[in-house]
Amino acid sequence: MDDTDRWLEAARRTLDLDKRARKTLAVPSRDSPRFQAVYSFARYSLTQVGASLLLHDRGHSFAALANVRVAFEHALISQWIVLTEGSEVIISNTIDKSHSRMLKGLKPHAAEIPAELRPLLELPKAELLPSFESICKRFDKSGLLYTVYRGLTVAVHISGATIAEHASVDAKTGAITLHPHPRSETPPNDFEMALGWSAVLAKTALEMLLEDNADLLRIADIAHAAGLPHDLTLDDLQPERQPTRSD
Repeated sequence: MDDTDRWLEAARRTLDLDKRARKTLAVPSRDSPRFQAVYSFARYSLTQVGASLLLHDRGHSFAALANVRVAFEHALISQWIVLTEGSEVIISNTIDKSHSRMLKGLKPHAAEIPAELRPLLELPKAELLPSFESICKRFDKSGLLYTVYRGLTVAVHISGATIAEHASVDAKTGAITLHPHPRSETPPNDFEMALGWSAVLAKTALEMLLEDNADLLRIADIAHAAGLPHDLTLDDLQPERQPTRSD
């Protein structure tokens, strides 16, 4: 089994493990706010991993690359939430700021802004979620995390790679041939690695704050077999931002 197979296997095994997860989740009270903040993001990442595999298995790996990018971004942010003191407040501030921008854009076209929404128009200055590049740099001084993320972006924005999926040029004649179906016979670069990495990062983030975190050992085994980091605690270049552990 080569690396690409191991990475895909890591994604599939992680999803299988997640399907067997317990229904009742017990979280220490001190960690409850962070768990509530991380849950939706990590869960969404795993959903995107599943969607990526469905597309990949049907021969649409390039289209699935957009889902992998979303999975990767949300998985890394999930680790950031778990490893950052007060992250639940920062996430709340960031969502409020997003709603504020949206409301300010609507204001010139609205007859009236409802009273309960007006506070969003004038928010006090508050700490917001760092840029994704900054989050990547916090956990990786080599630049690999952000390089992988940028590589996945070719399936999201206008790019030559997108054109090449559905058009080819004859080098001799210059004739252009249009293709209704994707031309890629193999997945794009970093597809499998980013997919497996997203899965183990997201699942780990879900498990780290639980009282019963037995699945962490299972995730560690899956990640080790695939050669993928799953817990960024020791890779943190800003460890002073991590919550103080009372245990």
